[in-house]
Amino acid sequence: MGFLLRCYSSIWAWSINHCARKQEIIDWLNAYNIDISDELRKPELLELVKMNKEKVPFSCVKIAEQHEHEVSFTPPYHCELQPIEGIWVVVKGEVARSESHPNLLSVRNTFLNAFKKKINPQIIIGLWQRALKNAKDYFESDEMAHLTDEEFGDHSDSDDDHVT
Repeated sequence: MGFLLRCYSSIWAWSINHCARKQEIIDWLNAYNIDISDELRKPELLELVKMNKEKVPFSCVKIAEQHEHEVSFTPPYHCELQPIEGIWVVVKGEVARSESHPNLLSVRNTFLNAFKKKINPQIIIGLWQRALKNAKDYFESDEMAHLTDEEFGDHSDSDDDHVT
């Protein structure tokens, strides 16, 4: 059984990156029982994080596996696989077509108005359907992926289709 979930394999970078304090990096390594020497400097600690990040399972993967699902990671900001990118296209297009803005408050208000006027449930459902179709096409073109058509069935208005 497959399950498409928006996750990023590089999510570790949000909490541990080159901007993190040395103690935060040490705490991360200790939390995952990764042995370190007291003499290591920050760049060396960051390299240890990088080397061990794949060994740290994500909660979403653990939960999916408990329910016999498989999590497929998609690239962030991919316009064909991330529905939010389609929403941004619609909203930014409205801002670009609008008159010039004297300040950031005006830009913000134009963004908010564009969301209210242009983004509705039909748009969101359409973007999700397109993303699922594209994901199915990508998986079918990959000989290593084994997904069935039932996992990418047509959208239904039934409440049974919605995850809560």
